[in-house]
Amino acid sequence: MAMQQLHILPLLDIQSVEFANHYEQGVWSAMYGDQQGEHPIPISYLVQVLRDYEKHGYFTAPDCATHLQRIGFYLGVYHGGVLAPQSGLLRSGISTLARLDHPEACTGYRIGRWGYFHNQLEDEDRRWNEPDIPETLQELVADQPCGPEDNEAVLYYCAGSLLGALSGELFPETPEERRSWQVEYNYSLGAEPTRISHYITIQPQAWQNVCLVPDPQS
Repeated sequence: MAMQQLHILPLLDIQSVEFANHYEQGVWSAMYGDQQGEHPIPISYLVQVLRDYEKHGYFTAPDCATHLQRIGFYLGVYHGGVLAPQSGLLRSGISTLARLDHPEACTGYRIGRWGYFHNQLEDEDRRWNEPDIPETLQELVADQPCGPEDNEAVLYYCAGSLLGALSGELFPETPEERRSWQVEYNYSLGAEPTRISHYITIQPQAWQNVCLVPDPQS
């Protein structure tokens, strides 16, 4: 019996068809294709991607945004890596968007989550936009003042920070995080973020071109 199409809300607001195309391929690959197996995907996977991008000078290139369109695939892989193939819902027992297999990744992930939930003005939408990705990666990677010996730690921190920020769309702030941040930063914390209602359609049997559709329940 054929499985029903799944309507999945991306972790960020996607504007371009190319980025959306890559993102959907990544989600499908993690749920039904070559990336099946590890849940969640280890953060070292993204670090290797960032290392390759840095080697090719993508972060400092004038057309950085063009080079980084492919990052949509890898973000989709992390998203699909925490979803159950049958339902498209979060897998049970998973509490992070990536497996944090490096101390600096843990630090970056925590900072990214704090930024998502609390480093915004009250009237700002906390949901990320596609153009934020190349800009953020440039700031995190290219602007880090470090020597070659520190490069790996920086990349783990950058990957953790990015995925931590995006994780807020799937994993609500926990009471433990809230108490910790309230003590650490000594201020009152705001309300939960709002969400938009544009989903991608995933066909389990075979990868399909991206289709951004309204929430079927709206």
